[in-house]
Amino acid sequence: MCITPQQPEACWPTSLAILAWQGAPEQQKSQEKAVRFLLEHSKVLTPKLPKESVGCDTTLKGWPWTADTFSWVEPTALAMIALRATHSENHPRAQDAVAVLMDRQLPDGGWNIGSTIVFGQALRPMPENTGMALQALCGQVPGKDVAKSIRYLGSCLERLHTPFTLGWSLLGLSAWAEGIPNRQEMVMNVLQRQDQCGAFDTTALSVLLVAHYCERGLIDLLDGKH
Repeated sequence: MCITPQQPEACWPTSLAILAWQGAPEQQKSQEKAVRFLLEHSKVLTPKLPKESVGCDTTLKGWPWTADTFSWVEPTALAMIALRATHSENHPRAQDAVAVLMDRQLPDGGWNIGSTIVFGQALRPMPENTGMALQALCGQVPGKDVAKSIRYLGSCLERLHTPFTLGWSLLGLSAWAEGIPNRQEMVMNVLQRQDQCGAFDTTALSVLLVAHYCERGLIDLLDGKH
């Protein structure tokens, strides 16, 4: 699934299409075809570099924004969520995704776009990427392996004021059964910011709405239990 016919190499919407087709019988064949694409897409063109110099294993095979390039956190996490929704989480490619996400976890917890160390300097995490990675890794790794990331994300919540970032942060924490007692208040505070900032786009609002209602993360929703 590409963005436009003119950009066939931009394959990242495939995971979103799989999730959009979930529970739609008339789209089952299309969804199955998209899942096959994810499972068969395994080419990595980035050179093998010493991990001590770049901070990550460049040979691990997650998913890129553009076909056959470097694996990044967001497309890899979304692919893992899509495969979980279609009961393909035990496929070797899904386990590749787990390896990539764990490899890109920052030393003090959290994730960013997928870079860990540059010129010997550890980079900073980002809440939305951390939320996506935690949601994707739920049920795939022991809690102790992501404990630092959960603590980091929990410490960020009170200062998150945009729907996309807060939404993914809530989903990531909820997937790991982290209680968020003031969830509704935080969501309402973000919604009220539209009075000053203008209307948020549909995508961001949708993420926030799903996060508000899915108190155990996305899995129950994708399994039809919500």
